[in-house]
Amino acid sequence: MRIRRAMFAASLWIVAGAASAAVKPGLEGGQELFRQNRWEDARQHLRAQWASIPEKDRGAATFLIGRAYVREAEFYRALRVFGDEIGLEYLGELVAARTSRNVAFIPLFTAFYEIDAGRDAEAARRLVLPAASASRPASIS
Repeated sequence: MRIRRAMFAASLWIVAGAASAAVKPGLEGGQELFRQNRWEDARQHLRAQWASIPEKDRGAATFLIGRAYVREAEFYRALRVFGDEIGLEYLGELVAARTSRNVAFIPLFTAFYEIDAGRDAEAARRLVLPAASASRPASIS
């Protein structure tokens, strides 16, 4: 897990730290920005230079704009999955610690992460068990 965290941090650094160097005009510049994982920059570059892109290259430019949106969505999906894994691991460590074993919110937040990760059956079991075993306070009139 630590290796995966380090790889993820390195990839974030690469994406965030990409220099704003000048690129070639037209489709070629947009392709270069896309290869550098600078998806928003690639879209902006192609849109700003649309009038100067030859008609024969506009189909490829349109495709590249769409592909930049898809690649960005894939990145954020991977980020969400990674966040779910980290959240579940952290809550597992809290459960393992003696001092926090009886914290009522740990199963609740674990269930939230499980739902987000697509583990609905596990989350349902986690949510039902505390509700069934907890004594409910008398209602206030």
